[in-house]
Amino acid sequence: MRNKLELWQARKNYVFQELVQSWIGTDGYEKIDTLLMEENTTLAKRYRIGLKLFQEDFSTAQVLIQNLPTETEDDQNFKAIQKINLEWQTTGPEFALSTAQETTLDNIVASRTPSAGYAKSLLTILNDDIFDPELPDLLEERSVESIVSGETHQVFSIKPNPASGFVNISIPKHAEAAGGILRITNLNGRVIKELSVETGQEVTVSIADWKDGLYIASLRIASAVTHYSKFVVKH
Repeated sequence: MRNKLELWQARKNYVFQELVQSWIGTDGYEKIDTLLMEENTTLAKRYRIGLKLFQEDFSTAQVLIQNLPTETEDDQNFKAIQKINLEWQTTGPEFALSTAQETTLDNIVASRTPSAGYAKSLLTILNDDIFDPELPDLLEERSVESIVSGETHQVFSIKPNPASGFVNISIPKHAEAAGGILRITNLNGRVIKELSVETGQEVTVSIADWKDGLYIASLRIASAVTHYSKFVVKH
């Protein structure tokens, strides 16, 4: 029963994310906001904070962060990260982490909760800290097809990481397909780059005009996500 519930929730989250992503691509922010408010889950609340930060609606983002749930350790970590993130976004280039904030982020990284990746991203951007690549095993970051089949995603190579001008992405060979779709999104789920690629080749992507932050690259072959990796842009 538990596995069936997890599968159902994963399918729901997948459809939910795809819908939000499609509306972001058409600048349908009002539709997204309405959907997130109606959904009213912890995941939806987190997405809504990301949406408001993307729109630079910092006053609404602050209220949403204050009202985030703190029932689990990851809830508490996510809220602490977003408080720091909001201060950085509103302060601008002169922002610097305080000793207390740096300690908070270090502790979250050590906790290995799902929010640890966000803490690593902020430490990389703001402190030039470097971490070994590590991808969380989250249901919401996996496709429905891979969950049903029991398949796990593989990581592909992205160099340099962090990067400022360009990244080289190594597309792995595939026994049954000559090509696929490479999609790169930011943490808000916005598609930044999407292109057709051949398997077994290396693709160079210019990121010179991208905003600093954490990005997720995924490779879709035959309608299923087979590989994904994260990289940081820092100018």
